[in-house]
Amino acid sequence: MKEAKDPLTGEVFIKQRNNQVFANRKNQVRFNNLKAQEKRKATSQINRMLDNNRAILKRILNGEKETVKSLD
Repeated sequence: MKEAKDPLTGEVFIKQRNNQVFANRKNQVRFNNLKAQEKRKATSQINRMLDNNRAILKRILNGEKETVKSLD
């Protein structure tokens, strides 16, 4: 059996499978959740601005597919 180091906790464990990376399932889920949280945090400000723009356009279109509006 080979030893490996868990990327989340840093603990050394004995692999039970050849492709095992984490010591247990709980560590794998936590690691992936933290990674997804970082990604969401990086894009949250941009997504907020896009959502605001989408809401404004939806209000201007008022249910129509196309409309002509002046800049005034």
